[in-house]
Amino acid sequence: MSGPSFGVTTLAPEHCEAAAALHAACFTAGWSASGFRSFLSQSDVYGFAAIDLDGVLLGLVLARSAAGEAELLTLATLPEARRRGIAWKLMQAVLERTWQSDAQRLVLEVSARNETAVGLYRRCGFVEIGLRRDYYASAGKQDALVMALRRDQSEVGDFDRRGETGQRPPEA
Repeated sequence: MSGPSFGVTTLAPEHCEAAAALHAACFTAGWSASGFRSFLSQSDVYGFAAIDLDGVLLGLVLARSAAGEAELLTLATLPEARRRGIAWKLMQAVLERTWQSDAQRLVLEVSARNETAVGLYRRCGFVEIGLRRDYYASAGKQDALVMALRRDQSEVGDFDRRGETGQRPPEA
């Protein structure tokens, strides 16, 4: 089995135009390039980009950390590049960076209808802590699950061993 045909790097201002196009391909109300630039100019915001061997942006993740808590702002993978482990690798990168900060937990909102994303977050160890009714008005008033992962419950050290399938390794 060959390795992934993409690499993960820090999301940088030079990625903002491609990030906006990717986000528009993934979400009803995609963010603009200036919106990405604004986030990246903030000292508490960090992100990662999955880029293929031809330099194409395949996926991105953006988070912020402040006052002992981090928030996953967005995670997106080009529709035609899904099911290749991109989101998994991006989550690995953002979790490692989050736990390097003073954050004790990472929270996120995800559409309750997005079963693929909810499954990914559960495989990462996130648990549901709330529900926001009609949170995504631009997507037809969809509910959002609020999920969280506490630092002391994270298995980020075992993340690589679980591989792209998200399955935990067998117990020794």
